[in-house]
Amino acid sequence: MPDNVTTTADVAPAVEIFYNRVLLEAAKENMVYRQHAQHASMPSKSGNTYKWHRYPMPAAATTPLPEGADPSGHKVTQESLTAKISWYGKLAYC
Repeated sequence: MPDNVTTTADVAPAVEIFYNRVLLEAAKENMVYRQHAQHASMPSKSGNTYKWHRYPMPAAATTPLPEGADPSGHKVTQESLTAKISWYGKLAYC
């Protein structure tokens, strides 16, 4: 028998098995609340609180302007939002 022939005894068991992906897809994370969230990373050793800043939306202008008149201005304010980072996890085993 030639030396370059691979028999089924030479193939690793994981290679000769077909895996059905239907069950494998169910093991992926399912975080529906995360899909519309703002994703941000935090450098290690920089605390456990994250802070964002934003400008709130101004109120809608509901009064029409007379021709040639400039709209009145409004002062821009800033809001701060903070979130404490917490770790969650779960281990699945068979």
